[in-house]
Amino acid sequence: MTNIPTHYDINATLRSFVPKTSLKENYTLDRMRTLLGLLGNPQNQLKVIHIAGTSGKTSTAYFIRGLLQKAGKRTGLTISPHIVAINERIQLDGVPLSDARFAEELDLFMHQVAATKIAPTYYELLMAFAYWFFAKEGVDYAIIETGLGGLLDGSNVVNREDKLCVICDIGLEHTEILGTSIEEIAAQKAGIIQAGNHLVTSPQPPRVARMFSQRAKEQGATIEYATRAAPLPGLVSFQQRNLALALTAYHHLAGRDNLPATTAADIQEVSSQVPPGRFERYHIGDKTVILDGAHNPQKLAALGVELANQGLAPLPTLMGFVSVPEYVLAQRIAALAPICSKLFITEFSDQQDQYKESLPAHVIAEAAKQAGVTYTREFSTTSQALRSFLAQPQKTLLITGSIYLIRQIRPMLNEVIRK
Repeated sequence: MTNIPTHYDINATLRSFVPKTSLKENYTLDRMRTLLGLLGNPQNQLKVIHIAGTSGKTSTAYFIRGLLQKAGKRTGLTISPHIVAINERIQLDGVPLSDARFAEELDLFMHQVAATKIAPTYYELLMAFAYWFFAKEGVDYAIIETGLGGLLDGSNVVNREDKLCVICDIGLEHTEILGTSIEEIAAQKAGIIQAGNHLVTSPQPPRVARMFSQRAKEQGATIEYATRAAPLPGLVSFQQRNLALALTAYHHLAGRDNLPATTAADIQEVSSQVPPGRFERYHIGDKTVILDGAHNPQKLAALGVELANQGLAPLPTLMGFVSVPEYVLAQRIAALAPICSKLFITEFSDQQDQYKESLPAHVIAEAAKQAGVTYTREFSTTSQALRSFLAQPQKTLLITGSIYLIRQIRPMLNEVIRK
């Protein structure tokens, strides 16, 4: 019997799978298809809900999972990146596996992977693990979030006509890999649509809708657009859109698979099941800190609308972005500028699927000043930035930007609350 690795050992072991080449060089399905074929193609044993898009994927995945569980169905859910801990990537019925169970199952799986002689990347390994584990557990539905794009994403390996595709809002992201136009990016996202699938998507701009229609026609697939749901008290505006998409997806499954109708109470309960780092509120003394991983112009604009609806903007803001081209940074800062009254900029690094490093604080500060932000402060560490930020006299504060920054700050905020 193999010794079960500790949680720390898991992260140390998985770091050896982080590719030393660029994301673009690893944007291929060749390894994944070969690996899963040697493992018996577990992904094709599952009813899959496959979710792509620029904004709202994880929240929509959580809502769909919650609706299916209210219907009495057993669910598996995998997301990326993780925020609290790596266990989030393998959830049964909305609960991440315990450290011990995750380690035990991963240990078994990695022995099987080693026998194939295939060397997957970090993301491919964990995606294959999710498919393998969910098939082993016999879940009723597997909710699978794409990592990057769709067409060549490591999740796009399911060959079943009953796969349900869900595509959230589309915007410019990862332009160095997915393309520099909205049409190119939409085509990549639409790549999850396979033969005979059904697509549920949010209302899209005409040029995006055309790409979806073209792909659906090529694959003999069908398209359904989400309808607006009745607003729910307490649910922020951009999550209303994600919930409407999740409800449309569930209603399709209910009609197809004879699932029970949703009740108002069910929907209200599920609406509270949002992932960490999405408009979370922390109460520290007499202050409220809003934590939201808005890391692209689309998300920042949606965050701005919600803050305006609540009469909060502009706010003192702590933020940081991972390294992006200059024109992408300019777009993000243009969306951020109306939200912030003061800008605290921090540097950080993180490593999951790839090593992530923030833009230098002075680069962001210069872009912010050009966008009309008159007060900026720069910090080399997140802990220094947070201490200074929490000392601000304002009663409501905002932390936003990279989800990797949010991942680092959440435990720091929880530590402040415990003291």
